[in-house]
Amino acid sequence: MMIALPGFQTVTLLKAGVKAVIYCGIKVKDECPVIIKALRKEQCTPNNIEQLKHEYAIAQRLNTAAALIVYALEMHQGIPYLIMEDFQARSLDQFLDQFQQPIPFLKIAIEITSRLTQVW
Repeated sequence: MMIALPGFQTVTLLKAGVKAVIYCGIKVKDECPVIIKALRKEQCTPNNIEQLKHEYAIAQRLNTAAALIVYALEMHQGIPYLIMEDFQARSLDQFLDQFQQPIPFLKIAIEITSRLTQVW
């Protein structure tokens, strides 16, 4: 499922979940790389839309370098799209695949824990 969101170009599908899809994209106006999270059309229930709006509201209130910057929540043809910064990161499941030894993994786990305390 490719998305057609005016003002944005999708580049790569990052993850296709049951409720949502996540893409790398580009904001056409300034060529800024973005991450676009969209609910699947069949998952656009009032409850799921409200959940995405809540995710957006919480992300806007976070004021820490440990949190992803959320630029906007766009609605197009009844589908909400969460537009976020793209800092060229990898998902945690991709990142953890590279660890064969416990020490490097534990260093990353400590860093993640440290960042989570900043958020909470």
